[in-house]
Amino acid sequence: MRGSRPGPRWLRGPVEHPDRPTPEQILEELRAGAPEPLPPPPLVLDVAHLFELPDVPRPPRGDARPLLRWRLEVEFACHDVRVVGTAAGVLGWPEEPVGDVLGAMRRLLVAERLAEGGYGPEYLDYTDVDGCRVEQTDAAATHPLAAE
Repeated sequence: MRGSRPGPRWLRGPVEHPDRPTPEQILEELRAGAPEPLPPPPLVLDVAHLFELPDVPRPPRGDARPLLRWRLEVEFACHDVRVVGTAAGVLGWPEEPVGDVLGAMRRLLVAERLAEGGYGPEYLDYTDVDGCRVEQTDAAATHPLAAE
């Protein structure tokens, strides 16, 4: 196959499924996002990390208010694994998120950033949030709510 190289390859990326994905589903997602075509089967898939991340916060049932889009930028530090950075995303909520809703959104964004580095969401409990900016935006949601 042109452009392919023999030997193992490291592929990484988010695999989003409502339930624990099968190896075939994981491979399909990775194949779709691979920078070059993968060799044909048979392939051996070794999943190094598969984390279950917090759900996207959703308004209570029956809340008919339209969702506004809010861009969150969270500055955080997880000293246990030496990760310091910024996590950002656009989430939907009917009003400016505050309190528990804002906390859940921040946890989701930070958990995703930790997972990108190979650290599970259990490190959230050891992470300091140094700042959070929230602003209304017209940008597309990075974390849309799934249809019920």
